Amino acid sequence: MESGWFVTEFGRQPWIVYGILRTSAAATSAPALGLTFAAFVVIYVGLAITSARLLLASARHNRETGS
Repeated sequence: MESGWFVTEFGRQPWIVYGILRTSAAATSAPALGLTFAAFVVIYVGLAITSARLLLASARHNRETGS
């Protein structure tokens, strides 16, 4: 899903860069973008913290067992 978003955005950017579409015209004006952005930030921070804790726990376990 993330890769699809990147491809979409990178594919759109050259049109904006070369003057066919202005950046101001390409920006969305949808309501509640701040709330959506905040939700994504909370989710990704939670995922990052969980990943870091799991990796550290795994490293600690491997160090203790000698594997």
